Amino acid sequence: REEVEIRNQADTLAYTAEVYNRLALTAVAKNDGRAAYENEAKAISYNPYIDVYQRNLAQIAMGVAVNLSSRPQVSDADKQSIQSLIQESIRRVRVASEIIDPLGVSNWETRAQVYQGLIGVASNAEQWTVDSYAQAIRLDPTNPNLRILLGGVYYSMGSFDLAANTFAQAINLKPDIANAHYNLAQAFIKLNQKANALSQYDVVLNLIGVSSPDYPRAKQERDALSRQVQSEAAAPTNPSTGSIPSTSSGQEKLQVPTPTTNLKKSNVTPPAINLGNPKEASPAAGQ
Repeated sequence: REEVEIRNQADTLAYTAEVYNRLALTAVAKNDGRAAYENEAKAISYNPYIDVYQRNLAQIAMGVAVNLSSRPQVSDADKQSIQSLIQESIRRVRVASEIIDPLGVSNWETRAQVYQGLIGVASNAEQWTVDSYAQAIRLDPTNPNLRILLGGVYYSMGSFDLAANTFAQAINLKPDIANAHYNLAQAFIKLNQKANALSQYDVVLNLIGVSSPDYPRAKQERDALSRQVQSEAAAPTNPSTGSIPSTSSGQEKLQVPTPTTNLKKSNVTPPAINLGNPKEASPAAGQ
């Protein structure tokens, strides 16, 4: 009888936690950050062993922090709240990824996203973002989307050679992702490999088709780049940087330059927050 009562209590706690989690998600949909935060915190208080709840609270806390930091006037009280919310967000993703389920890919992906939100605000946030995405990739090595996300981080860091290699890895895993080809084209442009970028644009246009709303813009960008290449070809040329075979057939392996950007590994620890105005604020739940 005692065991039955314990199971019933556990079921009640789990059910109550899920109710609060649902209320939090409803509040997020309504752009009510305060209600979302409070309800998700209550869900965790009833059942702290669900990594989804921990991830949700981490994302909600970061969203509210970004929203506060984007105000025209940020008071000292706001700064204290922002710092507390950021620390809470980091703590929750660490609980999810280090304690509850270290093998959970989503936990490491969310951790990377939390650190990515601190780039430009916290020192070493870029490296912690890279480390977290790298761990997610180790756990799910055939997932091309994780590599696209990591490539985007490298691109934003100005490490275009690393970005190109990472986008190419995503393409090798799944050649029909138009976004990966498009991103690789952008990296090639930054690397001054315009002919290779044109090849990637051709793949993009073939994949999305003329009926796609993105087709006109991609075609316009491709044509502008083609004119630039033709103009440069008519002028005195520099030694060739080599070419990279197209993957339009979906069979050939991409070859990209050997990365020259060196990144040092570091321990993933909570960053020291240097609170100022973030360089950019994404839409977040209101408080």
